[in-house]
Amino acid sequence: MRWMRAAVCAAVMYAAPAWAQESPFQPRTYDRGELKVTVGAARMIMRGPMFPGAMLFDDGSIMVLGSAEKEGGPVTYVRSTDRGETWKPFKAPSEDYCMPNLQFADGTSINSSSMPKPIDDKPGYYKTVRFESKDRGLTGTAVEGSLYLPPEVCSPKNPLHFHGNTIKTKRGELLSVLQSLENEGAPEWPEAYKTPFKCFMAKSEDDGRTWKYLSHVASIRDITGPAGDPLRKGWKLWGACEPALMEVAPGKLVCVMRTLNDGAKPLIGEPTDTYRDLFHTLRGNDIYPGSLKLPADKFYSLSNEPMPPMIICYSEDHGETWTKPVPMKEARGNMPHMCFDGKILALSAGGLHYPRWGNAIQFSLDAGKTWTEPINFAPFFTTGYGGLVMVEPERYLAFFDYAAPQPWKDHTAHWVGVVEIKVERK
Repeated sequence: MRWMRAAVCAAVMYAAPAWAQESPFQPRTYDRGELKVTVGAARMIMRGPMFPGAMLFDDGSIMVLGSAEKEGGPVTYVRSTDRGETWKPFKAPSEDYCMPNLQFADGTSINSSSMPKPIDDKPGYYKTVRFESKDRGLTGTAVEGSLYLPPEVCSPKNPLHFHGNTIKTKRGELLSVLQSLENEGAPEWPEAYKTPFKCFMAKSEDDGRTWKYLSHVASIRDITGPAGDPLRKGWKLWGACEPALMEVAPGKLVCVMRTLNDGAKPLIGEPTDTYRDLFHTLRGNDIYPGSLKLPADKFYSLSNEPMPPMIICYSEDHGETWTKPVPMKEARGNMPHMCFDGKILALSAGGLHYPRWGNAIQFSLDAGKTWTEPINFAPFFTTGYGGLVMVEPERYLAFFDYAAPQPWKDHTAHWVGVVEIKVERK
């Protein structure tokens, strides 16, 4: 019996070694020029959905949405009331509910129509739907409005999207960058879609009830000569799409846009017969098919060539005119997001390699003219879509999804996560 008591005491007193608590997702610190950046541990906040989006309200509450199907599927929500520390499911109060994406000083929050439809017998006019909430997104109402675009700017036959964010400028107007298709091809860009996407700006002077065309922002055809070389690496391109907009000083705007079309002949690594690394290797039939039909008995890692860069342009006159877009050295991927505290401009995007993998953030201290090297804060297979909110100056929450397998059909394997990112000046 004595030996049994000794064994029990040894078991009780035994302490697990430190390595038993180690995680590949522990906080990490990076030096980026004048900045020290700390990336916190990744946390899962939704199981099943993908394609997350996020909205921060003035009381510190945050709402996150995700879709359990490909874009356009049923939407699921979670909500935090403590700046992202804890999360609870949120049920949309009505079928026409739409999560706000902009809040005014009086507390009212809105979301403008995502895909306006042409109005019959009114050339150039489109029907919008403005969702308005008085209680930080808990409830709201939808009211129809209108958007005017000159017919030569946007054909009613082409898809039209409020695909980016909306901002309220220092002088009180709303600005949003929309995307649609060109009416003609760009023969100087054989890499581009047959009629590439382009981006243009609309303005509202009545808090989003009515909109009108303001200016052309960017097209792939605006990039000429050697300036376009970073985009000519073998990838197919959509053109200028999925814009992110920010006002960095009164009347001074920055716009960042996606170019990538990885659904057509994407670059991919050489196949192997076995997994090499679970974090960046997929079975052939677990990769979103697009134009590739890969065998189920082969395994593929990331492309040697990263995704093509995003493009950036600037306005000094409230969006009336824009500089020619140029490819960015640092930023690449899908659906960029920006936050600005008056000093530091943060930019995030997902999908750094193919198959879509990795989510990065980078920073600018000169209003978007130059940028730090990116930090991959979520090295997972992903749709490339996410969100970025600034819960206080120099403290961000970055949202992403884990989306392998990538035909996006095994939803029990998918999840939405969040990472806290802190920035300090050295």
